[in-house]
Amino acid sequence: MISKTVTPTVINVISIGGTGLAIFSLSPSDFPAGSFGVPKQLLGIDWNTTSYPENIKESVELCYSRPYNTAQRTCVPIWPGSSGTSTDFNDQPFGQGAGVTIKHHVLGGGARLGYPAGSDTVTVRYRD
Repeated sequence: MISKTVTPTVINVISIGGTGLAIFSLSPSDFPAGSFGVPKQLLGIDWNTTSYPENIKESVELCYSRPYNTAQRTCVPIWPGSSGTSTDFNDQPFGQGAGVTIKHHVLGGGARLGYPAGSDTVTVRYRD
């Protein structure tokens, strides 16, 4: 099990909205020593999201990228200011170099800059 917490980026809200990101990279140091090359199976991703309370119409996505392949992300909708578990990515390859991103999309609000109320956390559950 790997747990990480990140404060999402400040959103520069322009006329069409903006996006704040919390990026969680799984590096070799996140895994036990000597486990490189050992096949791993993803069992689920537990998430806990913050919100951007000064902005309106916030939507959030939980995204997974395969090891060393950030160009191909698979995303599922989740909710701001909530927690849950996703097993949507369990059929995909998993291991060192994989990544999880929480994307916060806002359409506007009273401020030109959107600040997160807190942090996003993910716990990646897997087995060797």
